[in-house]
Amino acid sequence: MKKLNFLRFSISIAAAAFLSAVIVYFVTASREQFLNHSFYTLKTIARDKSEIIEAKINHAEESIKLLSDFVSSQMNEKELKNPNEIFSGYTGQFPFSSVEYIRWDGLNMMNSTKGQKPFDASQRPYYIEGIKGNSGIWANFKPKASQEILLNFYTPLYYDNEVSGVITGAIDETTSIKPLLYSSFFGHQIQSFI
Repeated sequence: MKKLNFLRFSISIAAAAFLSAVIVYFVTASREQFLNHSFYTLKTIARDKSEIIEAKINHAEESIKLLSDFVSSQMNEKELKNPNEIFSGYTGQFPFSSVEYIRWDGLNMMNSTKGQKPFDASQRPYYIEGIKGNSGIWANFKPKASQEILLNFYTPLYYDNEVSGVITGAIDETTSIKPLLYSSFFGHQIQSFI
């Protein structure tokens, strides 16, 4: 009888150990499957946001070039007169919070019609590259007029087939890119960076 009880006890222990091993296996497999699914979801969200941000940046690059082409075709002298009036009519139609005009000599003329002195932008990379005839993007980590980081999209302005200045379109926190940088994942706030 002792052997039978010992045998039953041993079988019960073995069955419990087997059942525990099966439970641990399925819990581990479920957890791994959950983690794999979570990683896939996070990767998908990141890829989708990246594609949207890339599309918006491409749109901004094309927009500043289109604006330059349009303004260049309307110019009847080397210097753009009344740039604030010209560009203020377009800011709602383009993805920029502001558009600025930098004259051929490096003076940013956007504040000149507001009674303020133009400021020297001749050492800014967007001017240096733009006046050479290049277009591109420059991240302004220390803007003169605000506390926020700006993305400046720049392109040359032409008069009589020669570069006569540079225009820049700035994207700041008021534009549609900022909401794309924040997400929620399983109830936790996630911030993306460009």
